[in-house]
Amino acid sequence: MVERRKHKRVVMNTSISAKSVGEIGVVPSDDYFVIDIFDISAGGIGFHCNRLLPLDSFYDASIELLNGEKFNCTIKVVRGIGTGSYTYGAEFISLPPTDQYRIDIYTLLLENDPNYYQNNNS
Repeated sequence: MVERRKHKRVVMNTSISAKSVGEIGVVPSDDYFVIDIFDISAGGIGFHCNRLLPLDSFYDASIELLNGEKFNCTIKVVRGIGTGSYTYGAEFISLPPTDQYRIDIYTLLLENDPNYYQNNNS
């Protein structure tokens, strides 16, 4: 299969809180909920959530990379599958270049860590 992604993805196992900022037909809420990120790239994240999230909905989140770098972002849900427990793909919306750079550095650090491929490729 030909890889069509614009950005290299790496494994990232962490939980963060997210808050709705706009769902089609739904008023934004101040309720935070947990999402479990399983991968990240400069373009977006893959995550699991026990909540059904509509496609094209937007969420504010604060992400801390495993190297300690932190940034705030808005994500847009672009794909999702599942029942009861859901798996989503989301893209970053207007991520500043400095935060994209943080993710790029994080990706490079992992790619150059010999233990990364040993622990994350089965």
